[in-house]
Amino acid sequence: MANVQKSKVEIIKENSNGLRGTIAEGLSRETNNFSHEDYQILKFHGIY
Repeated sequence: MANVQKSKVEIIKENSNGLRGTIAEGLSRETNNFSHEDYQILKFHGIY
């Protein structure tokens, strides 16, 4: 099988702690946005 390079999003999902990411921590901060990685995980779950 040929080496297939994974997309950035696939790498984020693999490293996301069971597709949880750091969303809980992001919600506890007083900012109004998520990290890029958490945003990608939220999109995967259908939340835009």
